[in-house]
Amino acid sequence: MNNEATGHEKDASSMENPQDVTSPQEPKQPSMWGRLAKIVGSLVIAGVLLWFSLRGIDLQEFWQQLQRVPLGWVWIFIPVAILSHLFRALRWRLLIEKEGSEAKTSTLFAGVMLGYFMNFLVPRLGEITRPVYVARKINASSSWMIGTIVLERIIDLLILIGLFFFVILALLSDSSVVTGLLGTDEVPTTLLLGIVAAALIVLGLIRIGLKGIMASRDRLPAPVQKIADLIVSFGQGVLSIRGLKTWPQFTGYTILTWLGYIAMSYLPFFAIETVQSGVTLGFTEAIVITVVAGIGITIPTPGGIGTYHLFVQQALFLLYGVPLVEGLAYATLSHGLGMIVILVSTPILLWFDKNFTNDAL
Repeated sequence: MNNEATGHEKDASSMENPQDVTSPQEPKQPSMWGRLAKIVGSLVIAGVLLWFSLRGIDLQEFWQQLQRVPLGWVWIFIPVAILSHLFRALRWRLLIEKEGSEAKTSTLFAGVMLGYFMNFLVPRLGEITRPVYVARKINASSSWMIGTIVLERIIDLLILIGLFFFVILALLSDSSVVTGLLGTDEVPTTLLLGIVAAALIVLGLIRIGLKGIMASRDRLPAPVQKIADLIVSFGQGVLSIRGLKTWPQFTGYTILTWLGYIAMSYLPFFAIETVQSGVTLGFTEAIVITVVAGIGITIPTPGGIGTYHLFVQQALFLLYGVPLVEGLAYATLSHGLGMIVILVSTPILLWFDKNFTNDAL
């Protein structure tokens, strides 16, 4: 991050340009052994979490659940997944055009899918591969392109936080969930007041803490200064969204992207049999699972393997009483289909982008 972007005295007008705030300094490259340790560590974490999700599972019944999946739902899932990724690429295009650059949809779509693809090999690698690929294609700065990814992640984080509060309200309004968690079908008033009070206190403390950090940034230790710089980048990134002239399109693509993600959680409900448990899962439950999965995959494993399976399986069991074997079958199906879409479509899109990049798309 350049000096202008990191200074706490930066004026409000500079917040309009995310290039100034999201172009990080060249990071110190980890050693080969450091990279290897991260890869091995992520594989170990994935293996441990998969073991926990498989513990006590009747593997024959689990396999039978997957064998009974109607192919019709699979063919519906695939185009929904592809469209959700395409909408993300179209939204990314608006962020790039805002800064005066241009990139073809084919290039951005290939870049988005390449990022997901690389995450299956090494956790978080796709966050670098994706912007670097597009930057080279359009002859732009890689650090600037990474800045657009940071801005995009800020937006998605805000949406995930909003969905998280929706999930809390949805769970508290579901008497069966409340009974399972609290042993009663009524939410105590003191609990509701406690949640609201705790949220207000936390927000107040965060605000006070941020003001204190920014006021004394230059006197803070280097690690804390880096945190302060990240906070500045976050705030300036949010403010820079105001400069979007195409915000209706941007909002539309954002909604379509997230509806696609939620649909990818919703459709497998119909493919996995839950007749034995008598559980009916709908769109609200799909939002809950989408949020749980989003939280789970923050744990660095290749492509969310293990984290997705365990978090989703346990959420279905603890919140809705879905048997563990059915929950694991659901998680395996939804994650597996998403993975197949990425692994199959990425080479095709890269080939298409390489050979038809001059076409106006």
